Amino acid sequence: MSTKSAKNKKEAIKMIQEEFAASGRVNPHIYYSYFKAMGILLFLLFIAFFIGNSIATVGRSLWLSDWSDETINNGTSIHMSSFQRLGIYGLIGILETICLFLANVFLVTGGINASLNLHNPLINNLLRSPLQFFDTTPLGRILNRTGKVSFIRFIK
Repeated sequence: MSTKSAKNKKEAIKMIQEEFAASGRVNPHIYYSYFKAMGILLFLLFIAFFIGNSIATVGRSLWLSDWSDETINNGTSIHMSSFQRLGIYGLIGILETICLFLANVFLVTGGINASLNLHNPLINNLLRSPLQFFDTTPLGRILNRTGKVSFIRFIK
């Protein structure tokens, strides 16, 4: 009996699958899958407004530089009044703020979409998996993979 129980213990230990942890660079296909789950339109809108924010930031700095380099002739500006320059500077700042806000809105919305689109199939597959999967996979490993789903659903 002792050899049989030792053999059963070895089989039980062998039955649990080893966890594999990859190291190195992230495959570009993973990024593509995430952006696809995010929604291509949301991703493109995020990129467009982020670029718009960057352009407005550079434009604001260039406008301020041009304003400070303007030569004064008899105490007055040659090209524009200070109020006109200040108004344009303020409009560029407002444009910069709007672009940054919209970029963040699209990023957060896309991130929530990606989380739901990536985790819902995981839960569906988990619920439809055979019992052998639960025998060979420790419960802690399953909970680690699916624990973030409830947080995402709480947000939405």
